[in-house]
Amino acid sequence: GGLLSAVLVALAANTSLTDADLSCHPSAAAEPAVESALVAVLVGNRSLQALQLHGCGLPLGAAASAVGAWERSNLTLQRLRLWRIEPAALPEAAAVAALQAEGVPPGFVPSARALATRAVAVARRNARISEAMERALGD
Repeated sequence: GGLLSAVLVALAANTSLTDADLSCHPSAAAEPAVESALVAVLVGNRSLQALQLHGCGLPLGAAASAVGAWERSNLTLQRLRLWRIEPAALPEAAAVAALQAEGVPPGFVPSARALATRAVAVARRNARISEAMERALGD
């Protein structure tokens, strides 16, 4: 594996880090082990609350695997940023241009926007869970 996958493997084992910004060079996600290492972080790390991984050229399939693992297995992460912009929050034309600038092929832009919208929903769910836990522990 390469540097990004090695950092992700270390992050999966870390039990105290709450925020990680692994934004990197667009070729980094071409490493074969990146997708499985990213999924391992999202399944195994329970301290992480925010993870940024934009600019790494993560293929859409790997991004979808990451969001799926987050949705199924992680209730503590409240923010997963896969692109420099938040495509779900932008008007369609702006999101299309921004995603294409980040290397998302034109035919995959609608899927990337849908994935970003799904990620926002997971983030909101986890934020609600965190708030409920804080209220319960505060009583």
